[in-house]
Amino acid sequence: MAPATTDTTPLDCPPPDPVTLVTLRHFDTLPDAAIIRGLLESNGIPVRLSDAYIVQANPLLSTAVGGLRLEVPADRLAEAEALLASMAAGELIDTETADTDTAPVAPMDPMPPLWHPDWAWALGWITSGPWLPMLLHYQNWKKLDQSREARKALYWLLSSAALALSATGYALGVARDLNVLIALGMLVFGPMLIIWYLLQGRRQSQLLLRWPYPRRPMWLAAWLGIIAAISFWLGAYFVLQHGIPLEQRVADLAQQANAQRAVRADGITSKVEARAEGEKLILVVEVQNAQVTEESLAAVIHINTWKTCHDPKMHDLFLQGMTLETRIVDPDKTLLGEYQITKANCNFAS
Repeated sequence: MAPATTDTTPLDCPPPDPVTLVTLRHFDTLPDAAIIRGLLESNGIPVRLSDAYIVQANPLLSTAVGGLRLEVPADRLAEAEALLASMAAGELIDTETADTDTAPVAPMDPMPPLWHPDWAWALGWITSGPWLPMLLHYQNWKKLDQSREARKALYWLLSSAALALSATGYALGVARDLNVLIALGMLVFGPMLIIWYLLQGRRQSQLLLRWPYPRRPMWLAAWLGIIAAISFWLGAYFVLQHGIPLEQRVADLAQQANAQRAVRADGITSKVEARAEGEKLILVVEVQNAQVTEESLAAVIHINTWKTCHDPKMHDLFLQGMTLETRIVDPDKTLLGEYQITKANCNFAS
């Protein structure tokens, strides 16, 4: 009678679906888990070892994280339990092939390369926001197969993105001022970066920095973060300069001028009224001195023209085609003279 033969070719076992996984056993050491994993996969049952990278990086944390979790699909749980019961009873031992045929055990994947967690946090200050360190920490948790920590990192990342969109929308759509966006970034995202590191980011640093692990190049993350930051600020500047109609920007300027009309422009005049007419801004300037001469009036025109042409905000509006019309009146509101300033008056380069 011919001896029985056993096919020891490993089965092509597809990876399990993470949504359907349930915990079959807990193990303190990797070799014990690898034996059971090889048994199950050789019988066509997909297996996942969770927290394996944590135990590899720091075996002392095995008890803290609950050991290695061997997980199988929920619909194969009963079959897996039956296999383990058969193994415990010695029913799976083939006495004829036990010495010669050993089912191969699937090797563990090597430790994946990870971003340096503290350098990732430092990049947040360079790139003007917490989104980059949160993204890098999220990728690290995913590679370490820490789904719970990865979800926390993802919540922080999405919250940061939502806050950034809200601040950008307010600064560009309501305030229409790039300085407002800069101020919001300093007041909101700086403290947020510190709070995030203390509450969530430091946990990854404490886990990884004491142990050697393959590291991904931080210069690559730095360049990507810098490019993203530059693109963001250039995009915001472009929206302010070209995304808002000139008529609206002139109306906003008139509103700001009226809010500041109590501030004296110089020792001779103060702004008393401003209004917008399409692309034209009209300013009514009251002469404060009782004695008005042609020389003093010419001095007023010269001073106001010089100041207006050297105002960066007015500079951009003139380049887009705005006209500033100034009407000079005496304390009785009698018109003493008027003049207009355009791009040509300021000698701007086209």
